[in-house]
Amino acid sequence: MFSNLTGMAKLLKNTTSLSQRMKESKERLRSERVSGSSSCRQVVIEMNGLGEVKGVSISEILIASGDKTQMQSLVADAVNGAVTAARRLHVEAIHELTGGIELPGISELLQDL
Repeated sequence: MFSNLTGMAKLLKNTTSLSQRMKESKERLRSERVSGSSSCRQVVIEMNGLGEVKGVSISEILIASGDKTQMQSLVADAVNGAVTAARRLHVEAIHELTGGIELPGISELLQDL
């Protein structure tokens, strides 16, 4: 318990540098790339660490099949995979910013990401 308070005090002491580190973290997340794909890799979605879609790849075979329902399902799978990967980057960035300090309620927040 007291180690958490010590860490919290240290975090609060460094709030000015924390603001700068948050900006740097956001820019790093903007430049990082993650991807998600359907199980058969017929659809691949590329996102940055902020969750912005940067690329979509759909196989020619899938397009030629004309199977709209399958295409929609595979796109959803790929997007969900990319979102999960982007969320992992967010969690890592938060842990970096807090120096691994467990802030009250942060675990529950991160579980929802």
